[in-house]
Parts: sequence; C-alpha cells; structure tokens
Amino acid sequence: MSGELISDDDIPFVKACINNVFIFNHLMDDTQSAIVSTMRELFVTGGSMFITEGDVGTFSTEMFVVKSGTFDVLTSRDGFLFKVATRGHGDCFGETSLMYSSPRSACVYAPVDSTVWVLTRDAMRSVIKEMSVSHVKEIEVFLNSVPLLDTLGQHEKLALAEAFHHTVHPTGDVVVKQGESGDRFYIIKSGVAIVSIDGRTINKLFRSDFFGEKALLNDTVRNATVIF
Repeated sequence: MSGELISDDDIPFVKACINNVFIFNHLMDDTQSAIVSTMRELFVTGGSMFITEGDVGTFSTEMFVVKSGTFDVLTSRDGFLFKVATRGHGDCFGETSLMYSSPRSACVYAPVDSTVWVLTRDAMRSVIKEMSVSHVKEIEVFLNSVPLLDTLGQHEKLALAEAFHHTVHPTGDVVVKQGESGDRFYIIKSGVAIVSIDGRTINKLFRSDFFGEKALLNDTVRNATVIF
C-alpha cells in the first residue's frame, strides 16, 4: 500500500468515523486507536474508477474513509451504471470486505481528485489479535493481586481473564447498588469510581482497582454502592 501513514492529528477524527461502522463500535478505545494508526493515505485521481464491481484479490480486502473529495457509488443494471450514493469527507465504504472474502458489490467512481485513508483486513485482524492477547495478560496480572482468588491456579486465572469483557460507563452511572444481588466482578481500566455505604462515601477506586469479587464465590447481596 502506497502513501504515508495517517498523522496523529487525524487519528481522533478517523476513529469517530469508523465508530459508526458496526464492526468497530464494540471495540475498546485503545484497540480502535491501534487499528486506525495502521491506515495510510491514498490519492485517487479525478475521473478514475476507483473500485470496479466484481473486483477480487487484495483490492477487495480494504476499507476506505474519505479524507477529501467525493466518490460516487454505482451499480449496474441491464448493462448501465446508475449512481446510488455519494461518499464525502468522513464517510466510510468497503467495510464488508474486512469481514468477508467476496467480490466488490458495486463500482466507486472519483469525479474529482480525492484522498482516502485505507485500512486493510490483514492489518485490522493483526491488531485485534495482538490487543486481545495483551488485554488478557493485563487482566491476568490484576487477578493475581486479588487475595480472594489466591486459591485458583494460573490456568484457572487465565480462563477467568479470557471471560472478561469491556464495558463503558458514563459519569454518574451506578454500577453496583448496595443491597442488590450481583454476579459480576469489575476491574477498573480507566476513570474513578466512588464507593459509598448508606449514602456515605468511604473510598475511591482508580485504574487497576477492583470490586465485586465476592460475587464470583458467594450468592450474597452487594454491601456497598459503586458509582463512576
């Protein structure tokens, strides 16, 4: 792939663009950043057919985010091409190619000189694989600091680490409520949590702190409220 790597200044904008694509919006923020950082700029000459319907091979495994210019999406009917959509600054196209090995389903024409950021399937899969391993190892380190889990072996802790999933909580969100039953254990990846009992703040929790671990072992109600 020719072209320069995406600049650090452009990464936040492109992240916001791909977050509207369903295959990305469930990924953690650092994973999205790592994926976007692999993208390269590609200049497309005006008046050229950028993608041809039926394309296969390497060129059918890339997704594009428009940096500048415009692109017309065309489909063929009865031997003629019809414009069905236009993509401009910040729009994405070709995202299904990141998931499936199939020919391009439409033509994409550049009426004017344009520039796109390009993401390849191999780059995305490589980043997700590396980040997944990294996150599991990070959680495993956290679990080793939980006294209540000292009786578990390393294989058991690894299996437990792999069962964790990422959630995002807005400020003011009540994650755990005193007196309610619970079956989830939390490790804080970022942010600050306030712990209170009977309405009185007793502690603050930060990155790498954990709470709710008793819920994994005992069927008891929460003894405190935790708010982000």
